Amino acid sequence: MIRVITIGCILAATASAAAAEDLSARETRKLVDKYARCIVAARPIKAAEALVANVDTQTMVRDYTRLIDPACLLHTRSSVVSARFPGDSYRYALADALVRRELAALPAPELANVAPLTYRPLPEPPRPLPEGAGWKAKKEQEEAQDRYLDAAAYDFAARYGECVVRADPVGTKAVLLSEPASAEETTRFAAIVGALQTCVAPGRTQAFTRIVLRGAMAVAYYRLAHAAGRVGGEAAD
Repeated sequence: MIRVITIGCILAATASAAAAEDLSARETRKLVDKYARCIVAARPIKAAEALVANVDTQTMVRDYTRLIDPACLLHTRSSVVSARFPGDSYRYALADALVRRELAALPAPELANVAPLTYRPLPEPPRPLPEGAGWKAKKEQEEAQDRYLDAAAYDFAARYGECVVRADPVGTKAVLLSEPASAEETTRFAAIVGALQTCVAPGRTQAFTRIVLRGAMAVAYYRLAHAAGRVGGEAAD
């Protein structure tokens, strides 16, 4: 079960029905990026607090309701707007926006003396069901297995992102300052291929979507910069 944040709002019906058609992957990345920038501009303290605390998506929805604001979708082209952010993509977008807002003008942090980041403990994997278990028990086990796999996938990506940031903080910053889904982003990813390869265990291949890879790097970069004392707070939110 992939966690999803859905944010929707109804605007004046001035656009044609065609305007509400599904966005392409590139357009979707840009939409999420604009939305996150809007949220971070309005709620920088809350956004930073959620990132530094490394809360999961469920906690963000429950405890950080001010970070979910349909008003930030008003700049889009559709008459009916509904944004779905599966998994950790919204947290990734917030981290990306925070890096560009707070850290763009600062040198990449020195990380040699910064302690490893802490991560959320993984849930216990579900135990095998006894023979003859009913449909309810099977459904609960499937849901528990989905939660475990989601958490394990996020944990792996997060640790990989930290490794990449530590291996090349300057190159990571360059990636994060590029526009998502742009040719510049592709060029800057190519420039850190050494760090990307260094962080893959010998004999193992690893594939991430660009959204996950950039997002994991953004979260790690922001958290590490905060730990290194590079991120300053603002007076109020």
